[in-house]
This record gives sequence, structure tokens and C-alpha cells, in this order.
Amino acid sequence: MPVPNFVLKFKRWIGRARRGVTPPVPERFTHQDANRITGNANAIAQFTGRPIKSYVTQTQSGMADYDEYNKLEDHTVAISSANGVSLPTPPEQNWAPFRGVSFGDFQRQERNLWTLYEKMGGSGLMQDSDIVATVRIYASEWAQITDGWTQTVLCPIATPTMNGVASFSTWLNNSDAKMGIASTPFVSAVGAGTITVVIYGSKPTQDINMEVHRRDDVMIKTATLTTAGWTTNPDGTFNQTVAVTDITSTSEGVVGYGMSINKDTFIDAQRCMIRVSGQANNSITFTAREKPAYLIPIEIQLTTMEA
Repeated sequence: MPVPNFVLKFKRWIGRARRGVTPPVPERFTHQDANRITGNANAIAQFTGRPIKSYVTQTQSGMADYDEYNKLEDHTVAISSANGVSLPTPPEQNWAPFRGVSFGDFQRQERNLWTLYEKMGGSGLMQDSDIVATVRIYASEWAQITDGWTQTVLCPIATPTMNGVASFSTWLNNSDAKMGIASTPFVSAVGAGTITVVIYGSKPTQDINMEVHRRDDVMIKTATLTTAGWTTNPDGTFNQTVAVTDITSTSEGVVGYGMSINKDTFIDAQRCMIRVSGQANNSITFTAREKPAYLIPIEIQLTTMEA
């Protein structure tokens, strides 16, 4: 089988309440999960030379019915049979009206598709279902704000005090979809079961996937890139080193803009193409292609085992 040139996301459904929520809220299999799983099935089919299926795109008000579940299970069987892969759990091929759905069904569908993906040489691991969520940001649901657009979406693992990482991509990395996104989205607020996203510039004309990864093993650090702190390099780029306590030369983590960043600062930072270019004990160095004109808030998430 060919090796995929993209990374698919899979969940391990563990059937427990979300962590860090009082009172505990049970995990939810959402319409975004349904769209992610059927999208995974079609991606695996395409890269193994099998026909794709026309699945119904699920919405918050209309979850998949038994016809869609039958289609998914049959599709999984067809892909596995064509490629000589044994599935770890026999698919359920007798879905009918009023048949109950359990965490065992979600886990079976995820695990079977994951097995096919793994045999293809796919990279990445299954994530516990209360740690990772796939959220669909719909092109039709943006609300206009000054110089941009905003949308609040349901995210079952979100809590106001959570630490985590959000990454954005178009559905199945479709190149046509990428052309419909004029700027980079960013998270502006996190609530109980919701995340608010902002994008500046033109309204996106394509749906966007947001992968949210809850991290319980991180230490949050903040820093500010000042306008006066940039020094000029021989090649015309600019450097700035900021103090960050507890970081070492081998620390692992994620660096991004702080959620307090405003429109003008965000647009300017994107224009200047800022990146991390070095780290040492208690400091991080940033390099910019052009000199930024604003103070830029930075957030660093260090894994606690490295701090």
C-alpha cells in the first residue's frame, strides 16, 4: 500500500467524563467526530486505490443515521478486504432504526480505520477522546467584526482553564479549500465547551478543521517581543532574545502568540514572518524577516517533564 502524505487523527474512546470539569461532563461523540471518521475512511480508500463514498456531511442539528453507519462499516470491510488487512474487531453490518450507539461502537470504528492507516505506514498515535477533539469551522457561520470575522464553535473538551494547542487545516488538506482561506485563524477565547476563533481579512469561503489537543503536562510561560529589542543580522533579518524561566536548551514545547494579541499586531507579526531560531537555558531567540512595529505577546507551553 502507498504511504500517505498527510496525517489523520484518530481517537481512543475511553468512556469517561472530561477531565477538569466540575461537575463531570460525559464525553460526547459530536457531528465533527462523525465527519472526521468518514473523512478518514475516504482518505484511506483513496490512497489504497479503492472507491470513495459519498457520505452526508453531519451538522450539530443532524447526526448520522443508521444508513450512514452501515455505509461506513461496509466501506471499512471493502477497504480491508481489498488490501488483505485483518480488522481487530468485526464491523457491525446490521445497523437499523432505534439501534443504540455506545462508546464501543465509536472505538470499533476508530480502531478498525486506525489499523488500516497503520498498515499504510501512517504516522501518529490514537489519542484519548477526552484529550483531542476535531472541530469543524463552517464557512457559512462566520460573524463579521471590525476588519475580520469571528466564530464560536462547540468543543467538547474545552474548559476556561485548559492548556492546549489548536492547529488549523482545510478538509483533507484539499488545495482548492486552502485557496479559500485568506489569513491564519487564531483562538481568541476558550469557554466551557466552546472555543472562539478570529480571522482577519476576507471571509473564508471554505470550511476549516481545527484540531484541539488538551495538554495536562505543560507549564505556561509568557514573554513579550519589544519594538526596541530587535537587532539586525548580517543577512538583513532581525533577532530578539527574551528571558523565559525554566526553559533549557533541550526543552520541548509549543510557542505561539498570546490570546491578548490585537488585530494590528497579529497582521504585522504575520507579515514579518517571526519564528523561533534558538533556545538556551532561561531564554528563547526569535528571528523576523522584517522588523515588527508592535509589542508582540508570546505564550510558551513547556512540557513539565522537560522543565
